[in-house]
Amino acid sequence: MNTEELTYIQEPLRSFAVPIESVIAPNVTVRKHSKSALDVLVSSLRKFGQMKPLVLDNNGVCRAGNLMLLAFKKLGYKYIAAVKTNLTAEEAEKYEVLDNRSGEAEVGSNWDYGNLNSLMDQLKDKFDTSLFDWRAREIKKMPALEKPVKRKSTREKWQRVIRCPKCGEPVVEEQSSENKEQV
Repeated sequence: MNTEELTYIQEPLRSFAVPIESVIAPNVTVRKHSKSALDVLVSSLRKFGQMKPLVLDNNGVCRAGNLMLLAFKKLGYKYIAAVKTNLTAEEAEKYEVLDNRSGEAEVGSNWDYGNLNSLMDQLKDKFDTSLFDWRAREIKKMPALEKPVKRKSTREKWQRVIRCPKCGEPVVEEQSSENKEQV
């Protein structure tokens, strides 16, 4: 293996490179991935290269990083950085479920939208943020700092202003205080 072939893998990970055909995809995966998720990861790999290794069990079955494995295959890469653990198949299956579960909102993993909006503001002038593939329905769910807007009405109105992570334009919503909690 020539290190020039591995330019799509970040240099510190290159010593973990294995032939992609030696990595076994699991018979069943616990996480479903959309075409859009695959496309976002492919774009990220093209821009930044592989930043973290796959996790394999002691039989060479991929237990963390299945989407990355699909993206590498889509890109036609021959090698991928992977760490082979000493976990048995049964232990590795438990790890696979826990690893996937840890990133879900139900167990407390959520975006910090204030920090996300600030970061997106910084990034929008440096490169094409459409790489993130935000959807309008996702943007609408993003909470922002809310402030009351004085009106002649006895009801307070609230404005919700966020920056669209895709284009950087402000998105403004107004609500009466009665439905503020529904946001």
